[in-house]
Amino acid sequence: MFFFFTAPSRCILPASQDALLIRESQSGAILQANLPAQELFGRSLPEFLGLKLRDLLLPADRVRKSTGERRAKERLELPHFQRKSGSIFPADVWRTFLVLKNRPYNLLMVRDATKRLREESSRRRKQSRDVFMGDIVHELRSPIAVIQGSIETLRSASQDPASQTVLFKFIEDHAKRMSGLVDRLLDFAGAKSSTTKPAHIPLAKVLWEIAAAFVPIAKRRRIALKMDIEPNLVVFANPDHLPHIYGNLIDNAIKFTPRGGTVEVLGRSKGDASELSISDSGPGIPSEDLQRVFDRLFRSAGSRNVKGSGLGLAIVENMVEANGGTVVADNVPGGGARFLVSLPSTL
Repeated sequence: MFFFFTAPSRCILPASQDALLIRESQSGAILQANLPAQELFGRSLPEFLGLKLRDLLLPADRVRKSTGERRAKERLELPHFQRKSGSIFPADVWRTFLVLKNRPYNLLMVRDATKRLREESSRRRKQSRDVFMGDIVHELRSPIAVIQGSIETLRSASQDPASQTVLFKFIEDHAKRMSGLVDRLLDFAGAKSSTTKPAHIPLAKVLWEIAAAFVPIAKRRRIALKMDIEPNLVVFANPDHLPHIYGNLIDNAIKFTPRGGTVEVLGRSKGDASELSISDSGPGIPSEDLQRVFDRLFRSAGSRNVKGSGLGLAIVENMVEANGGTVVADNVPGGGARFLVSLPSTL
């Protein structure tokens, strides 16, 4: 607790390890700051006086005026403050509304959240890693079991040539599945560890080269592969990542497009970014799965009959984010899925 004597500027703040500020509610002017607040922000008390909270915030995090009913205690959304030295830190902020002599004031408690966020991030990474390893073990166990079972059958009794051929095919197919999964894992692990430096890349040329590899497959399935790319489209990205990003998405679109359908690739410049839309005329993505399509090893019920490791879209997302971009999935009105990739066009 704290106590007022004659005015907020002359109040006694409690001994606390947290930074405490008092400000006038209407003007927002800071009237008092305890020693931890001065140490946290790197400012003396005179340097606080007259400032407003937004003067201490990064421009992007400036507090908007509240339009709702004021509550006695309120925890503000996690903002980022800037010290006098220029260094930045995230903070937990609690605000209490007070009234003195019919005038409203705020008591603000500010706590550096850097350590808390780092610990939470570390816990999330560990949990994610544990889940991921469990999923990988599960994915590898199935083909290993098939291979072991086939070998035991071959050893247990004499098999006619036809049966041996079937068993050897089982072994070969599941060995390929394991090899493919390992390759995908290496792609996934390498998404953010690549040493190749980003560069300005003419996207139209790269996309036509990537799409050319899928033309024979599309022709066999009578799928129309339509390309509409602005000729001068450029991305600033890791050149090693682009074939994985766009190749995975085009491959997915063809896999889920029925015979006689259409896959459309559109590329446009949007401000300082280049956007690529890849859409198909397939069944689309169930609404309940849209938020999970980029999860590692996730496969929706509608994709179980389509060959895949469940890592392709996770690799795409990892590589896109490693290049400072975004990728989202939605459904095309009238049917079909659409993936929109946005990558920066400049440094």
